[in-house]
Amino acid sequence: MTSNGAKRPTGPSGTEPPILITGASGRMGGAVLRACAEAFNVRAAMRDPARHDGPGEAVAFDMERPGTFGAALAGCRALFVMRAPQITSRKPFDALARAARNQGVRRVVIGSVRGADRAPLPHRGMEQAFEGEGFETTLLRPADFMQNFETVHRDDIKASEIRAPSGAGRSSFIDVEDIGACAAAAFADPATAGGAYALTGPEALTMGDAAQVFTDVLEKPVRHISSDPVTHVVKQIRRGRDRMTTMVMAALYTAQRFGLAESVTADVETLTGRPAGTLRDYVRRNAEIWR
Repeated sequence: MTSNGAKRPTGPSGTEPPILITGASGRMGGAVLRACAEAFNVRAAMRDPARHDGPGEAVAFDMERPGTFGAALAGCRALFVMRAPQITSRKPFDALARAARNQGVRRVVIGSVRGADRAPLPHRGMEQAFEGEGFETTLLRPADFMQNFETVHRDDIKASEIRAPSGAGRSSFIDVEDIGACAAAAFADPATAGGAYALTGPEALTMGDAAQVFTDVLEKPVRHISSDPVTHVVKQIRRGRDRMTTMVMAALYTAQRFGLAESVTADVETLTGRPAGTLRDYVRRNAEIWR
């Protein structure tokens, strides 16, 4: 059931126009692709379609090459759009919105970020490119991803550490699989158009709390090591970590440090009809990643 009680499709129809999913090779976009494929025909937008190994067809698409937009969108009924990390300007999204209109797309679900409505983030430009342009738009603004523990922090956790300059601040981490489920529910429910949903996990945790979850599930000690953000960035870059990723993560941790990431909502349950998964659920499901 969707948030207004309407029954979802039980599966995709062979004649149904597809939904174009941008970012399909990434964490959030991949989760959206998998969730939507259970009910809809999907089309994965990727720089290199030959590498696609998920559901649906794959088409060439590059946010930095507007010439790829029209063909990727041709015949689509709807669009999931998200921001690639290197895109800081609104212009590519304005071009994508024009291409979507030209192809007859009216339904758009946007994977943004928590706080996009309050802070000068590039995600807000993405949202604005589609708002007020005749689209039926749903905004999904998720909290920090649990999956950062398996990408940014994987090696440190294997070494029994979580290094993050978050102090005693809390974050309501969300599993990207819940974001995918919310996107599928939004596409299924016309009543979500015009809405903005702050997607969080069910609890706000410090990094010390997260370390305790890993300690319990992995049955080995994991500790949180904090420092000031500048020192953290310098140390991570000296360790050979990617500069852009380090800066982005430091910004997220600073927001957490100052209490800007601790709010918890029930929006995942509102959209999907079930509570968001916990960090403990996520770590149990993926424990082998850190062993």
